[in-house]
Amino acid sequence: MNYLQDKVKICDIINLMKTKLIYLFAVGLMMIGFNANAAGTLEARARTAETSQEPIPRHEFMSGELKLVEVYINGIKTQYTRDAQIEEGGWFVLSFNASTIHGVGAPNRYSAPVNPGADEESLRIGLIRSTLMAALFEPDALKEYDYFTYLQGTYRTAIVNNRMEFYSRLEDGREVRLVFGR
Repeated sequence: MNYLQDKVKICDIINLMKTKLIYLFAVGLMMIGFNANAAGTLEARARTAETSQEPIPRHEFMSGELKLVEVYINGIKTQYTRDAQIEEGGWFVLSFNASTIHGVGAPNRYSAPVNPGADEESLRIGLIRSTLMAALFEPDALKEYDYFTYLQGTYRTAIVNNRMEFYSRLEDGREVRLVFGR
């Protein structure tokens, strides 16, 4: 009889484990569906906000991938524009993750620590770490080294016309503004 009781207990434990596994699987599927829906909603909201000028909250900018759209040096627009650089694909993108940024330069992946300042707009980006892949092609309008230098000099950000702008100062005193969009 002891053998039968042990067998029943083992079957009960197995059934309980199956139930928990099914529950975890269902929760996982719901989370995947929620994340996919949230990403689609965020992109749709960004497109809608660009046309309606409804401001996108800062936390939503910091939750998705941002693509470099334009670069200004001393208020003058450089030759780099995302539209002119269609062939570059996924280059010059960044994302926020807790206390770091990470992304892709041209062609190296990078990450760096981020230190928020006293107010919402101030931000310091620490030393950038990157992979060391040799570039077979590098855009003429913006070199990866310059992109990393501009990012690393960031001292504040702002949201202007539903785009996130990073303000940076070079050693020679020139002001750089990196404009990121969705």
